Amino acid sequence: MWLKTLLRLALLGSVVVLLNACSDAASEAEAVDNKVPQTVAAQPKDTEVVVTWDPVPYAERYIVCWAYVPITDCDPANPKIVRIDPAPALTEPKWAHAGITNSTEYHYAVIAVLAEGESAISANVSGIPEGITPPTVVSISTYDLTATIGWEPVVGASGYRLHMATQEGVTVGNPEPALPGYMSHDVPAGDLQYMHTGLAGGQAYYFIVTALKDVGGGEILESVESQEVIAIPKVLGAYEEGFVPKDFTVTARFGATGSAIPGDYYDIDMTNPCAGTNGNQYQIHWDVAPISDIPANCDPLTAKCFTDINLGETYNLSGDNVVAGELYYFTAVNLTLSACETSTSPAPTAAIISGNIGAKTPGVLAPPVPVFTAVVPQDIANAVTITIEQYDPNLKYNLYMVSNQFFQAGNTTLTVENHELDVNWGMKHSDIPKVFVHKALPSSLQFSFIVTAVNSVGDESAASEMVTATP
Repeated sequence: MWLKTLLRLALLGSVVVLLNACSDAASEAEAVDNKVPQTVAAQPKDTEVVVTWDPVPYAERYIVCWAYVPITDCDPANPKIVRIDPAPALTEPKWAHAGITNSTEYHYAVIAVLAEGESAISANVSGIPEGITPPTVVSISTYDLTATIGWEPVVGASGYRLHMATQEGVTVGNPEPALPGYMSHDVPAGDLQYMHTGLAGGQAYYFIVTALKDVGGGEILESVESQEVIAIPKVLGAYEEGFVPKDFTVTARFGATGSAIPGDYYDIDMTNPCAGTNGNQYQIHWDVAPISDIPANCDPLTAKCFTDINLGETYNLSGDNVVAGELYYFTAVNLTLSACETSTSPAPTAAIISGNIGAKTPGVLAPPVPVFTAVVPQDIANAVTITIEQYDPNLKYNLYMVSNQFFQAGNTTLTVENHELDVNWGMKHSDIPKVFVHKALPSSLQFSFIVTAVNSVGDESAASEMVTATP
């Protein structure tokens, strides 16, 4: 009798343990299900979509899934879904999908990973990255405590934004801590210049301009920045020390990357209704540092200056005098009285300079070393997808490749010059797009790739880091 009682108690205990285990498992599953990421959003930018969501309490990391079609599951076996579970782990509720194609719709969903396991998948969201071309600054001028910046129009722009600071390195995403004197001004689409007043005389100010595009839904897309330019306004009242007409301006125009105009150059326009007709009356001086002292002899063959300035004339600083990427400063000088002198104008006692203006001339810059990825696509057999990051449409890209037979033959490094040593698979693909899918590759071989960039005059960059993939 007592044996049966013990058996009944043991059986009852097992049932209780089993029920408790089932209850714990159900609680864990319920806890995970309650941790689905909420308020998932996709913010499109230029060649990028930024995915954000509300933080999930106790989440150890997050997995982001993306696809070209709406997402209902994030099964690793689904060839249409890409699971992003990076190392180091994605622990912040934000992920930027960078280097993607504009005007293409991308879909996203998020999973939270807790100690109990993965949550259910979030709601599907989508975003379509849109691009807009940055402006090119074409003119800068200074006057008493003012600087005027002008730029070329951008097709599709709904407005422009002028960023400025008193330290170089101004960017769209102003760094933290912010640059000293940083501020920005929005400009209507119909205006192609901005006069900034109330500046400090003798202080250097750095400017960039961006284009804005209204993409709907209250979202404003901002382009990358223009080239950075510099203006140093003249000290208020300094003109009274000598004769410089108050409507005197010097405007510098800068060659763009890949410009058809040969050489690196500035066009300098002298605009002054009071210029008169006296030869050697006005001069333009240039240097690689702000100009405060004027040399006595202004001979363009021996000094950094132009002389015999007349109204509306253009002066080209080009060729060996100008280096692409260097910062150049310009100032205008009045040495004698002009026809605009009045009886109250004081006689000049020294050369009186205008404010300094300047910028880094783009010229035709050397192409940067590319960065790229080589990934085996899940939905295409015997293929490798090459994706160039920070793709520049003004450049061309060359892809060089070899198989592992190249290294088995004793070669140690893939270069532009030696890829043809792989007689079977050593090849070059010229002018590849941002995303290049190389098909019909045997899965029995591992392939290695390098990429170079080529600018408009045919200069080829150094080779990128080598990347390998096995289709």
